Amino acid sequence: MARSPHRREDLLAEATAMTERGELSWEGDPELCVIGFRPTGAASIYFGEQPVLHFDPQGRLRRMFHEDQQILAIDGHLQWRKRAGEGARMEGVLEPLPESMEAALLRAVSERVAKLLAAIESGAVRWGRATVPAEQLSRSVAEWADRVGDLADRPLCVGNL
Repeated sequence: MARSPHRREDLLAEATAMTERGELSWEGDPELCVIGFRPTGAASIYFGEQPVLHFDPQGRLRRMFHEDQQILAIDGHLQWRKRAGEGARMEGVLEPLPESMEAALLRAVSERVAKLLAAIESGAVRWGRATVPAEQLSRSVAEWADRVGDLADRPLCVGNL
């Protein structure tokens, strides 16, 4: 994950820990999206530059980068890591998100992930560059979506960093 608000690396070329990864777009979202999987089954989703979501192998949110803030999952709740200043590296100071802010953020990112998963399932996405065939990525996404569960019923589960 980026440590400063500068443009990130080329994920398809450089994010080698995600052995299965691909770029996609669809009409429901203006940003080019990258979704990838580690050999453990852990997933990462990059909606353009932000938000960036990282999940554990069980499909629980581990950390995210949203509105230039690093947000970490600590014991099932979200905390943000304070930034020292403009463009500075992250400090080690964590602050819990207020409950209402955590709920609203989880609702918003859950809706966006749900739309992405629905677009992939329906075949409404256009796959771009990828490290594996699009059919394989679609299967991996479907398996991961089963672990995440129905996001219409509840928001993403928060794990632990």
